[in-house]
Amino acid sequence: MQVSTRILSLTSCALAACFAPLDVQAQSMGRSGAVMNNVQSMHGGGMQQRGKPIPSWYLALGASVNFVQDASVTETRIGTGLNGEMEFNEGYGLTGAIGYRPRNTNSMLDNLRFEAEMGYRDNDMGTYSDALLGINTIDDGMQVQTFMANMFVDLGDGPWRPYLGGGLGMARVFLESNGLGIDDTDMVFAYQGMAGIYYTVPSMPVVELGLGYRYLGTTDPQFTSNRNSQVEFEYDAHIVEAGARFYF
Repeated sequence: MQVSTRILSLTSCALAACFAPLDVQAQSMGRSGAVMNNVQSMHGGGMQQRGKPIPSWYLALGASVNFVQDASVTETRIGTGLNGEMEFNEGYGLTGAIGYRPRNTNSMLDNLRFEAEMGYRDNDMGTYSDALLGINTIDDGMQVQTFMANMFVDLGDGPWRPYLGGGLGMARVFLESNGLGIDDTDMVFAYQGMAGIYYTVPSMPVVELGLGYRYLGTTDPQFTSNRNSQVEFEYDAHIVEAGARFYF
């Protein structure tokens, strides 16, 4: 009886010694798999911040340098009116937007973003020229407020992501010019196209930094002059911008 008990005891020890390495290996593989899952979760629509999903809503802020194209100026009045071209100096712009990016849909929606955006841009006028008045320096400015609905497509799912976008909305154009005899505002239809690239900060996955180009155009605003005439401008701007998105 004692011999049998001793044999069973030795058998149990041997089995435990054989299976112990397999248990350690399984635990090691479990830890490795968890690490791999955490690494993979940093990419694509399922991006996570230390195990927590990245929010879908974000605040976007931007600043820009604006280059307004030379604009045709046409005045409708009895007699001879303005009929020339206005040259603009470089200006600046600021934008702010609330956006939403769908995540974890396992569809194309994971690469789309939607925004409601407000913008402000200011450019000084340089010179006005036409056949009758010649070339004149105009020391005044034009300001444009925009209210846009935008949609973007993000390309790729790494830390560097190019994007393409477009938007439609309205623009309020302010023109105050003693030289042209105009102090008026007009609300017009606006449209824009955007392209650029964003970078996700590895240590702060909820922060993205970007650089891009934007074209902004409007239907021609019309202003009433102090001569009680209608003066029509063109507005088209090429914009270089930098910005950041903060997910919350």
